[in-house]
Amino acid sequence: MTDQKLDQLLSASERIEYQIARSAEATTEFRFDLADLKALLQKQSEMIQQQSLVAQQQAETALRLVSIVERQAAAVERQAQIVERLLGDRFETN
Repeated sequence: MTDQKLDQLLSASERIEYQIARSAEATTEFRFDLADLKALLQKQSEMIQQQSLVAQQQAETALRLVSIVERQAAAVERQAQIVERLLGDRFETN
């Protein structure tokens, strides 16, 4: 083989080695990116679960508040009826 051919083969071989090394680096970077993405997705999933739990607790609290307000409204209605009867009795006795 001629020196020129050997130089060409060596040059081609070096380029291939360089490309393999770059591919290995890119693969490693990709794996790190995937690991980071997986960690981010896991954290988001945990946050969504926490938000869901908080939303459920807020809904339960809202239902309890509605129940309290309904009972208060019924009590106010009963008080209004008592006041009407007392006023009616007062006007009837005068």
